[in-house]
Amino acid sequence: MELGFLLTLIGLLAGIWIYLYNAILDLTATSFDFTTQLLLGVMHYAVLWYLVLVLYVFFHRGVGELTTKGRLPRESHRRCELATALVLQTWPVTFLALTATFCITKLSDSESAYKISTFVIFGSGALYQIYRQEKLKKERHPQKLTSGHIVGFYVNFLTLGTVYIFVMSCLLSTVRITTDKEFCLPSDPVIVSVRTGGYLFQPQVVKITLGDFERSKWPSTNDITSLVTPELRKRDNLVVVEYKPQAPGSTRKAYRELKVVSAE
Repeated sequence: MELGFLLTLIGLLAGIWIYLYNAILDLTATSFDFTTQLLLGVMHYAVLWYLVLVLYVFFHRGVGELTTKGRLPRESHRRCELATALVLQTWPVTFLALTATFCITKLSDSESAYKISTFVIFGSGALYQIYRQEKLKKERHPQKLTSGHIVGFYVNFLTLGTVYIFVMSCLLSTVRITTDKEFCLPSDPVIVSVRTGGYLFQPQVVKITLGDFERSKWPSTNDITSLVTPELRKRDNLVVVEYKPQAPGSTRKAYRELKVVSAE
């Protein structure tokens, strides 16, 4: 692949990755369709996977152009050719597998259908790639990829993809604290709203406190609203929300200070 084409591909993949990132954060905060969100998470990781491969090829090709006049060391050249072959030969199957899984998810209300279709479709894609490689090998066509490369590619894709989703969910878990008014008097009641958000897995709110007010039980929802009277507030202006990511992690705290004005 030429450097100009690689640059275009890097820009395209990076743009798709950013778009999917923002879409996932918006859907996590506003939608309860977890299956669709999870599928978007897999797509998000797939784009990152190919972006890393293309960046690897671009870096080594660029270094080769600058330092060795286009002639890379033999081992570096072999790795570049392998990464290029992985991108060119696996992306159609990956794209079709994700598209088919998305269609099945939309047509079926069953979450089990999504799980089964994901493994069946990706497994079929991997088997097709292996069959194709073995057939070309028997026909003595020169191939840069082996069956082991194909198996390793998809095993790493699924394994690292799971780790990626859980790490992103843990790092990006958050809550947003809002009040019904921007400024309030010491004698005013305050309505405090806590909305959870993040990457696919919304965090669990453990406790909300403001002065003597404390709340730790609520219906299953991502938007919690509480009325705090001035008697319970005790002139305390700091809202404290304790929350815990659904992915493994410690309890975190979020804060919001009320803007209290004097009545004089």
